[in-house]
Amino acid sequence: MDMNRSEICSYLASAINALEEDDPTRSIEEVEKALAISPGLPEGIHVLGLVAMRLDEQVKALELFNAAHDLAPDRHEHAEALSIVNAKLGR
Repeated sequence: MDMNRSEICSYLASAINALEEDDPTRSIEEVEKALAISPGLPEGIHVLGLVAMRLDEQVKALELFNAAHDLAPDRHEHAEALSIVNAKLGR
């Protein structure tokens, strides 16, 4: 694993930990660090979708999960998240 990938993983892990600690601001900050290294990173966009869900911003979450799915359609996590958000939106 190269240094950038290790750094990205560390930022994303910190972002998820922050979200679990109910600190969405810190979670966003950590994801932004990962995205600064690797713009368009599907995993980072997915975590931002989780933050949006935590903040009850379902439409924004839908947009973010769609973006993550478009970037990595083979990853089932994005499709599952889309299903959950669509259900919450009554679709």
